[in-house]
Amino acid sequence: MDLNRKESIAASFPSQHTTAELGMMLSAEQFEPFREGIYAGSMDEKWNIFMLNDILYFSRSWTDNCIFKVYTESKADSVLLKSVDFSNDASQYRFKEIQEAVDLVKWVIQLYLSWQEAIDPKLKLPFIRDIIKKEDPENDCSKTVGSRTVAQAHRIYNELNSSPNNEQFTLRGWEELKQNLLKREDKEAIISVYLSSKQMGITKTLYFSQTADELLGSIIIDKIKA
Repeated sequence: MDLNRKESIAASFPSQHTTAELGMMLSAEQFEPFREGIYAGSMDEKWNIFMLNDILYFSRSWTDNCIFKVYTESKADSVLLKSVDFSNDASQYRFKEIQEAVDLVKWVIQLYLSWQEAIDPKLKLPFIRDIIKKEDPENDCSKTVGSRTVAQAHRIYNELNSSPNNEQFTLRGWEELKQNLLKREDKEAIISVYLSSKQMGITKTLYFSQTADELLGSIIIDKIKA
């Protein structure tokens, strides 16, 4: 998709729209396919996703109608998906309520992230596999594996736990994880597994030692209701 078409799609986003918080954190590695652009290869693939000026645009592949704009904030090693604007034009896409739109954009993001699950061998490591089975006994969650250093985890969550981010989100589990990370070197790598299920209402990130024999903690990011 060339730049002119991207700009045309972005400019067509309706002036009548609704804004909602997302609060999704992806590693830089996880976000890279979105930054490069994800484009439908056939009419069966429903979305084109591309980035312009730190905004992710989601358009329908067969009409080019722009349905979502996701606002991002890039860190050194991660990307925060802060909020989403979605179209109020019922002729393009009809949402009954705000949560339905939020759930859909999260589902689309997770759909592309879940491609990693089929090929990532860390999900098959015995300790990680057993913990995930306890967290998700019915295997309802999509699972995304990542990696970051102890220093990166401190930087990400300390920033989320500080103003102005702490006025929009709360972190559950950070104090426990932070205590467990104090025993480790800043440069040490740790494994993250992001679990998400729309049906079960679960969004949680589990952190494991690089040797995959210890659960260091888990993080749940909750949006603060206005």
